[in-house]
Amino acid sequence: MRRAERIPGQNETPAQERSVKRRSEPRRPADPLAYRVDDAAAAIGVSRSKVWELIARGEIVARKLDGSTIILRDDLQTYLDGLPETGAPASM
Repeated sequence: MRRAERIPGQNETPAQERSVKRRSEPRRPADPLAYRVDDAAAAIGVSRSKVWELIARGEIVARKLDGSTIILRDDLQTYLDGLPETGAPASM
């Protein structure tokens, strides 16, 4: 006897429907609490070497986690918040 193909959503309990929905929806990544140097550079639109330079000058606080250098999201935000604002040139 041939087994009928199961059609998603047909004759499923609410719990089964939720389970199917959960599996089919892509997960949205959580905002990271910290970045590695490459990721921090990409997040603010500069090169890796620029981030290393900013760390060396003490403008961005970096930490060590095992052997990796990381930058906390809040420390990166503090650096960005401290940058000077630029305005439109004054009209004459």
